[in-house]
Amino acid sequence: MMMMYPGYGMAGTELLLLGLGGLLVLAGIAALVVWAIRGGQGGFASGGGPAPQQRDEAYETARARFARGEITQQEFEEIKRALGY
Repeated sequence: MMMMYPGYGMAGTELLLLGLGGLLVLAGIAALVVWAIRGGQGGFASGGGPAPQQRDEAYETARARFARGEITQQEFEEIKRALGY
């Protein structure tokens, strides 16, 4: 038969919860640091590329330069690939 001593019944569970809570706090801090380093743009799902508005603007600039003959078709295609078009 197991005897219970006062104050020792939940020690394992409490330590586990405190440990998990600490890990969640550290993960949150790490996420904030990553977000701050990335400049707060794009979020985690974007893969670190340019924001959609910047990407569209870059594409339109490249398209205009191609139309004016400032860049070749090959250069335009490389820019499109780099922007994800």
